[in-house]
Amino acid sequence: MLLNQKERLFCESRSSFFHSERGEGFRQEPRNGAVENFFYNFGSMSWNCPTCGRSFKNANQWHSCGKYAVEDKFIGKALIVKEMYDALVAQIKQYGTFDIDPVQNAILLKKKTTFIAFKPMKNGLDVEFSLEEEVEEYPVFKSLQASKNRWWHKVRLYGKEDISGQLLEWLQKAYDLEKG
Repeated sequence: MLLNQKERLFCESRSSFFHSERGEGFRQEPRNGAVENFFYNFGSMSWNCPTCGRSFKNANQWHSCGKYAVEDKFIGKALIVKEMYDALVAQIKQYGTFDIDPVQNAILLKKKTTFIAFKPMKNGLDVEFSLEEEVEEYPVFKSLQASKNRWWHKVRLYGKEDISGQLLEWLQKAYDLEKG
């Protein structure tokens, strides 16, 4: 069930927008905009919306309802983008269990919190992940400090040859870092 236009506009003015398999929604304004806008962090789920059934960390968190599918994120994208995503998810599945949560502009992998985000582009795939330390080496092209002991890193892939052993090691560390 969707919120009416007035409720949705109020939510949009107070928070940032996201989508998930359980619905689309709005987060409360981030405390440190640069990092929060870089990556969506759901935290541990403790409140269910009575309208859409989505789970949120905070009670009465602003959101609206809707659904997205992983496959929708690859419409109009080069075939290699989906192939890279599939290869990375297959590798990450070897590390253990996690949820796949498609949102408005990304596909999130999460345990209790999000640990990796995939952002499909027309001819490439952005991969964002969290580590305990800053990485300043290629292929990382952007790093943002989220807290004293947490850094978010961004890598852009254009082909399967860009999926290096180093990248897979970082993604495993990101997986291991999240409790779940």
